[in-house]
Amino acid sequence: MINLSLPEGVHSSFSDLSHTIDVLFESEKHITQDYDPKRLQEFCSGRYCAHQCLDRLDTRKPILKTKEGVPIWPKAVTGSISHSTKLSGAIASSTNTIEGIGLDIETIGRISPDMWAILYTNNEIDLLKRTAMPEVDFLSTLIFSMKEAFYKMQFPISGLFMDFQDCEITLLNEKCHIQPLVSLCSPLTDPAQYDIGYLRLETEVITYVLLRPLEEIRIS
Repeated sequence: MINLSLPEGVHSSFSDLSHTIDVLFESEKHITQDYDPKRLQEFCSGRYCAHQCLDRLDTRKPILKTKEGVPIWPKAVTGSISHSTKLSGAIASSTNTIEGIGLDIETIGRISPDMWAILYTNNEIDLLKRTAMPEVDFLSTLIFSMKEAFYKMQFPISGLFMDFQDCEITLLNEKCHIQPLVSLCSPLTDPAQYDIGYLRLETEVITYVLLRPLEEIRIS
């Protein structure tokens, strides 16, 4: 069982990619009409996990998607869905608890050094160059995945298409920090609101970014 260190009221669910169209609402099935078998399996397994999260929020409704492919969560709910080659997952919460969520799952070791200049800032590349094998495979995947999670958290709020080098990831004492390098709208402007975490599995890494309400930051 996969357990993330999430705040109270934030729910996660993870599964393999074995789920079929039977787990979907009728309106969700319409989305999949042109999907190939692999894409259908990924979609069904992701929606299965998302439905599990909604059940814990006492909200049993379909999750459709925008023209950009962003999941449309029920009113007063925010969440995120992801999958890798082996694993699917979802995180969801009431918007009274968390304002935005980004989840990403990646298979470790799929990013080669010739991709670094496209994906990473100079500081991130310097960090990777100082990291020995095989740990560099994990670290390069972690940084990439954290950027993906951050993008998925901010896009439903800002509508901004960010490049990979538009934010920078730093690590201190095994904790990740994210610094946007472009201007973002409120409530995304204060990195202190980002609740960031990751879980390293044998072959995958799970990363997530939660946007905590500003009022909660002021109280704490």
